[in-house]
Amino acid sequence: MKTRAPHPHTDGSPHVARRPLPRRFNELVVAVVAIIMVIYLGWSVFEQNQAVEDKALAEARALNRNILAVWDYIDEAQDKINHNADGSYDFKGVYCATAAKSVAKRFTALSEGYAIRYARTNPRAAEDAPDAFEQRALASLASPTQSEYYEMAEVNRVPVLRFASRLTIEGSCLKCHGGPRGQIDQTGFFKEGMREGDLAGIASISIPVGDYRNEAWLRTLTTLGLFMLLLIIMLFVVQRGLRRWVTAPLADANEKLAQANRELEEASALREDFVATISHELRTPLSSIIAFTDLWADGKTTQATQRQLVEQVGQNSKALLRMVSNMIDTARVDAGKYTLNWEEIDLVDEVVELRAMAEPLAASKGVSFSASIDPAVPIVISDWGAIHTILSNLLANAISFTDAGGSVRLSLSADPGGARLVASVTDTGCGIAAEDRERIFERFERAGTERRARTVGSGLGLGLARSLARMLGGDITVESELGTGSTFMLTVPLRGKGSDENPDS
Repeated sequence: MKTRAPHPHTDGSPHVARRPLPRRFNELVVAVVAIIMVIYLGWSVFEQNQAVEDKALAEARALNRNILAVWDYIDEAQDKINHNADGSYDFKGVYCATAAKSVAKRFTALSEGYAIRYARTNPRAAEDAPDAFEQRALASLASPTQSEYYEMAEVNRVPVLRFASRLTIEGSCLKCHGGPRGQIDQTGFFKEGMREGDLAGIASISIPVGDYRNEAWLRTLTTLGLFMLLLIIMLFVVQRGLRRWVTAPLADANEKLAQANRELEEASALREDFVATISHELRTPLSSIIAFTDLWADGKTTQATQRQLVEQVGQNSKALLRMVSNMIDTARVDAGKYTLNWEEIDLVDEVVELRAMAEPLAASKGVSFSASIDPAVPIVISDWGAIHTILSNLLANAISFTDAGGSVRLSLSADPGGARLVASVTDTGCGIAAEDRERIFERFERAGTERRARTVGSGLGLGLARSLARMLGGDITVESELGTGSTFMLTVPLRGKGSDENPDS
C-alpha cells in the first residue's frame, strides 16, 4: 500500500510540535499573573511608603502636641514657679524653653530611635544650632501660613520621618525675646527685639519608620503568598477543567475525526475495489452473452448448437441479473432503505422456484441437485423476497464451488422447539478453511486461492445473505472441511417481527 508523503513546509523550516493546550494556557496565565504582580508590587510599594509616612506623621503630630502642651503649661505656671509663699518674686530659672528641652532630652534618651530637640536661626546655645533639614524647615516655616514641615530621610542608616513644627512668638515670650534689642533678659541672654507672631524657632522631631516598613512588607509578602497560593489552586483547577471539558473532548473529537477519515479512506478504497470488481465480473457474462449471440446470428450453427447457445445465453443472463440484484440489494441494505414486507409464505412454493433456478445451473456443470422440505414446516410469516435472495445466493454459491460429479442439496425443516425455520445448503465442493469461515461473509471475499480461481461473481452474495438473515431476526452459520464440502445453515423465526405471535419478539 502506498503511503502519502507529508506536505513539506513552504518556508523550508523543520516542523515544530505545538505545545499542549493546557501548557500554553498555563504559560499565558502565568505571564498575565506575573504582569499583574509586578504592577501590584509597584503600587503596593507606593501605597506602603504613603501609609508609613501617614502613620509616622500622625505619631509626630501627637508628640508635637504633647511637647507644646508642656511648653504652654510651664509658660502659664511662671508666676507660681517664680513667686514664693510670701508673695516675693524669685526667678527659679525654670521657664518654657528649659522645661521643654529637659523633657525632650529625657524622652530622646529613653526612646530607641526617637529624637526631639529645638532649633532656631540665631541660637542662644550651640546645641540649638540647626542641621541641614532644620535649616530647610526654618526657611519653609518663616511664612506665618506654614505650621509644619517634614521629610523622609535616613539618620545613621535608619529610616526616619523628620518633622518640624513652627514655634511662634507670643505675648508672654516678649519679656525674654522682645525689645529693646540687646538688653539682657532675666535668663541672662540678650533680647532679640522680636515681635509677636515672629518665628521663634522649631520643634524638631525624628520618628523611626523601620517597624512600620517591616510591618507593611510583611503584609505585602503575606498578600503575595496568598496570591501565589490562589494562583496555584486556580492553575490546578483550570488545568483539570481544560483536560476534562476542552482537551479531552478535543482529543476525542480528533480521534473520531481520524476514525472518520480512516473510514472514508476505507470506503473510498472499497468503492474503487467495488467498481473494479464489478466492472470485471459484469464483463464476463456480458462478453459470453455477446459471443453466443454473435455465433447464433452467424446462421451457420445447427439446431442442437443453437439450443445450447440459447441455454448459455440464458444462464449468463441469469448470472448477470443475480449480480445486478445483489448490488442493488446491498446498496439498499447499506443505506437502510431495504424494507421488509411481512407476509405468509408457503415454503413448498419457494422450494419449487429455487429448484427451477438451481437445477439448470447445476446441470450445466454436471452437478446433481436435490431439494426437500419437511412436511411439518408450517406456513411462515416472513419476507418472501429476502428468503428467496438468501437461499438463491447460497445455492448459487454452492453450485459454483462444486465440481462435476458432485452434489448440492437443499433441505428445509423446523427446529425441535418449533419456533424457527432451519434451511441448509450442503455441497461436496472444495470446502473452506477454518480461518476463512467468517471472512467469506465480507464483501468481495472468496476464501482461499483455489476458491478465487474456480469461480466468478461479485463477491456480494454471502455478505448480502447474512445481512438479510439478521434483518429477519436470524443468522447464517457455516460448517466446512477442506476437500470435503460445506454446509451453510440459515435459521430464522417461523413467525417474524411482523407477527404478533412471534415468540422471539
